[in-house]
This record gives sequence, C-alpha cells and structure tokens, in this order.
Amino acid sequence: MLDTRRSRATRATTDSARMDPALARRKRRTAAGARVGAAGGSSFFSDETPEAAASGVRIEPARPQPRLTRSELRARRERMEKRRRRRAIQRQLTFGLIGRETDPQAKTEAIPELRETQTGSIRVRSGQTGAIRKPELAPEPSLLEVDVTADDPTPTGGISRREIRGKRPKTGRRSGGRSPIGRAVSNKRAWLGAVAITLVLAVPGYLYLDRTRGTTEEAALTSDSNEMPAQTATRSASPTSEELVEAQKRLGKATATAKKLATTKSKKATKSSSSSSSTTKDSTPSSSTSTGGTTQIGLANLSDSASGLGWASGLYMPGSSASNAAAFGKWRGAGIDVVVDWPARSSWDDLIDPDWLYDSWEGTSYTKSFGFPPFPENSGGSLSQCAAGSYNSKWKQIAQNIKDAGLDDTTVIRLGWEFNGDWYEWAAGDADNFAECWRQVVSAAESVAPALTWDWNVNRGVSAGLADPTKAYPGDKYVDIVGIDSYDMWPGATSEANWDEQLNGKQGLKYWVNFAKSHGKKVSVPEWGVYPGTAQAGHNGGDNAYYIGKMKSFFESLGSQLAYEAYFNEDASYYAGSIFGNVQNPEAAAKYKSIYSK
Repeated sequence: MLDTRRSRATRATTDSARMDPALARRKRRTAAGARVGAAGGSSFFSDETPEAAASGVRIEPARPQPRLTRSELRARRERMEKRRRRRAIQRQLTFGLIGRETDPQAKTEAIPELRETQTGSIRVRSGQTGAIRKPELAPEPSLLEVDVTADDPTPTGGISRREIRGKRPKTGRRSGGRSPIGRAVSNKRAWLGAVAITLVLAVPGYLYLDRTRGTTEEAALTSDSNEMPAQTATRSASPTSEELVEAQKRLGKATATAKKLATTKSKKATKSSSSSSSTTKDSTPSSSTSTGGTTQIGLANLSDSASGLGWASGLYMPGSSASNAAAFGKWRGAGIDVVVDWPARSSWDDLIDPDWLYDSWEGTSYTKSFGFPPFPENSGGSLSQCAAGSYNSKWKQIAQNIKDAGLDDTTVIRLGWEFNGDWYEWAAGDADNFAECWRQVVSAAESVAPALTWDWNVNRGVSAGLADPTKAYPGDKYVDIVGIDSYDMWPGATSEANWDEQLNGKQGLKYWVNFAKSHGKKVSVPEWGVYPGTAQAGHNGGDNAYYIGKMKSFFESLGSQLAYEAYFNEDASYYAGSIFGNVQNPEAAAKYKSIYSK
C-alpha cells in the first residue's frame, strides 16, 4: 500500500514537472484544498493554509461578486464624478475661488470678500468679482452670487449645505443648467415671491379687519337702541390680571411697532411744548410749587364738553373699546368725557408697557382714569419696599411710556385704589408705609411726566383694611383728586334712611367731600352703580332706580367741586350692575337714561 502511494505521488510530481509551471501550481493547490476539506469534514474546496487545516477551522472562499451591467457602471461613474465635482466646488468656496474651466488658458480670480447682512431669519451673502475669462477677453464686473437662506444655522462666514447645493455644476440635476447669476436671480425671485405672498395674505386681512372695525363703530354711533354685545367677566372687586390679559387677547392688540414709535416720538415733542404753555385746565392748580421732587401743575384735561353736564362724566365697560364708550354716550343722550380702565397687573411688564391699553384710547378725546397698583400682584412686592424707593425706576418707565403714547396730560392715575379695604395686596394696614410709597411713586413718575394727575382713591365706609384712611394721606403736594368708590350696598339705598347712611354715615360721601375741601382738592367717584349681584347678596338695593336718582342729585350738588364720575357697567354675575348692552337692571337703566339726557 505504501509503495503504491509513493508511486502515485512520484507520477504526480513527474507529471507536474512536465506541464506548465502555473498549471502545476494550480493543481497542487487544488489537491491540497481537497485534503483540507476532507480533514474538516467538508466537501468544498478551499484556499486554507495547512495551519488552519490542522486546527480544524474551516475557511470558506469569498463569494464571487455579481457582474455589473454597463448602465450600472455608468451610473456609478456619474455618482463618483458628481462627488468629485462637489468636493472641488467645496474647496473652491473655501479658498474663495471661482470654478475652473477645462481650458488650461482660462484664468481664475479670488473673491475679495463676501459681504453678509442679516435681516430677521434671512441672511444675504454677496460678493463682487471679475468674471472667468480667457486672456483675450476684457474683464466685465458681475455679481457672483446672492445666496438667501432662511433660518440657516450656519454661523456667519460659514459654508452651509444649502449654499453648496446652490452652487452645483451645470450638469447637476438640480442646477437646471443655470449659471451662478441665474441662480442668484432665481433665489432673489423666490425671496421676493415670498414677500409678495405675505403681502397678498396680510393686507386684505388687515383691510377687512379695519373695515369691520369701522363698520362696528359706525353702527354703534348711529344706534339709538340699548343693545350691545354681552360682556362677561368674573372678579371680586376690579378686573383681575387674568381678565385683563384675556381682554387684551380679544382686542388683538400687538406690542409696539416701528410705526407707532415714529408717531409717538412726534407726539412727544408736540405734547411737551403744548403742556408747558397750556392754560386751559379745567380747574386751578392744586399747587404751583416744586417740592420733594414733585411738580404739581394742575388736573388732567377734565372737561364736560361732550356730556355738557358741568363735570366730566363717563363709564367703565369691559373690553377697552372706544366704540362701546361712544355707543353708551349715544344711548344716554349725553356724550362721554372720561373712561375708567386698567392694565393687567400680574408682572412689571404688564404695568410698564401695556401698549394694548394705550392703543385702545389713543386718538380719543376721553380723559383716561387708569387704576395702577404700586407693584404687581403676586410678585412678592410690598409697601415697605415701595416706601424705600425700590420701585422708582419702574415707575419712571411707566410714566415715560404714558408720555410717549401722548396720553400724559389726559391721564388720571388711581394709584393703589381702595387701599383702605383688605382685598388687595397694597392694603394700607401700615398707613405710614402706604403714604411714603405714594410719595416715592409720584416723585419718580413726575420727574419724567409732570402732566400726570393723581387720584387718592378710597372705598366709601369703614373698611377692614384701615379704619382711618386719612392716616395714609401722603400730603397735598402729591395728590390732585380725592376719589370715592361708592356702590349701592351696605346699605342699599331703598329708602331715605338708607340713602342718608350712604351720604352722611361714618366715612360716607359727605365725609370725603369735606376732607377734600379741607385740602383744596376736587372729588371724583370713579366707580359707582347698582349692585344686585351675588357678591353682596342681602346688602344691596337690587335694580334700584331710586339710588340712580339720588346719585345724580349728589353730583349736581357738588358743582365745580366734582372732577369726574363714571358708572361701572359690568354684567358679571358677582356684580350684575349693567344698565347698557346686556341690560340686567331695566328700571335703573330707564332712570339713568331719562336723567342724563340733555
């Protein structure tokens, strides 16, 4: 057996020596593979080494790769070519070069600089250079490219993917055969197209809203009926911050715009010159001296030119709407002189720049009586911090914005109204702190807007917050008007005795009239009205025409002592004192209209 194997191996060696060396090597490799496969229990051939065979590891040969068709090879070459060109363009952009031409005689010139401007989320990158040319051609300056990118996160001076895509070669599918100038024109057209679309959508909408608003106001002014859209709100005393923010949203008021800033700047100069030379105030100045940083120049432009009643008369009505005020005046037969309103008050931003509030009354002839707290509600503020002057810079900003809106000489500020009650954060439990807080605020505000008028505004009757409100009086130099909020409650004026309690009772209407006279001040009643709502159930007069008549007689008795009064026309269930629009008190409404008509 051994001799037979040796003879076979000898013949194989001899045969391999006779044949071509390459063929012999191939046969030997095949024979070795067959032996390794047999040792590993495999029937396939392999190129494994003897060491791998000895370890029992089976090594499979590489699978043959499928042959590519001509179209597939062509597509692969095209992709590789595009990738090569894109990388070349990237390098050219990085080093500031214009793309090369195939002509070796062509010249390229570096871009001297890329100018970049930023407008909102649109960045424009542009540069001037000489065009690619052959030696025999004269240079012609041309715009290389304008690349407009919106919301592109690439830092200034970087190369974004969008810019690279915009510079693909002419053969690229997306380039559409356009040159850099063509792409620049296309980008510019796209940008202009977007602007045009925005204008097409925005301008008709604005005109529609403006036309609708004008139609509403016209209808309100020409209406002799007592019908207005229902106003809804829920509050415990005056409008809450949340309600005022919602009112702002309903009105659709925006923040300051460039147009408004330009307008208010011109008004600022006009108002400054007119306020310094004005001699047509409705009353004599409360003080002409300048002491402690305050300068009293008299009352706001309070007049009865619209109502003809002998005093400024008006209302509060939710919605901050000049058309509603005009409609109320039309309904009662006597125009509106004054409107009462509030900004939102949950933050300093609400107080410092309530553009929506100023926009609501800007351009109207009404005197504005704005209720401002000395500091925002639920903000951690306090009367002690206010008294220390911590909020003076804030109040300078508030006053400056009122002045910039052109409203300073027609604005009354009811600072910390109803402070003798216990339902507000600025309740004057510490009378000294309240008085000093008042002085700090008025001094700071009048240092920039001396034409503002200040209404020191109490709640009628003895309240739980401060038994003796006179202790919180800041001094005559800091007060223009003594205000009294007085509703038909505690007690309801359903009889002569009850009315006498409202008029002559402890800290009643007459008490505060006499206090104002002793300090040389006028009197206001910024909030009054029937009060049949749920908040004072059992302690109000309901739909009380008798109370309406008594209040009108009280106003007439004051004569020139009365600065202004405003009916509180709100229909929220807690109060339910509305006599106009959603009429909840028809008897009171009829009485009011009959005695206010000229």
